[in-house]
Amino acid sequence: MKPAKKTYPEDAVAEIRQIRDEMAAEHGNDLHAMFAAAVRRQKASGRKVVDWSNRKRRTATTAAA
Repeated sequence: MKPAKKTYPEDAVAEIRQIRDEMAAEHGNDLHAMFAAAVRRQKASGRKVVDWSNRKRRTATTAAA
């Protein structure tokens, strides 16, 4: 059995940036198209997605209370 390769934070960051660049190129570097694709993937996954849009905002006065 082959020992597992150690993953270092620098490797993870580089991998995430590579994936981001590939996704951006796939959508013509259009942020709106990337967001729409992400929403489609979320819906297709069948998982529950948390929606905080109706959440009440905390203000400085309510946070102090």
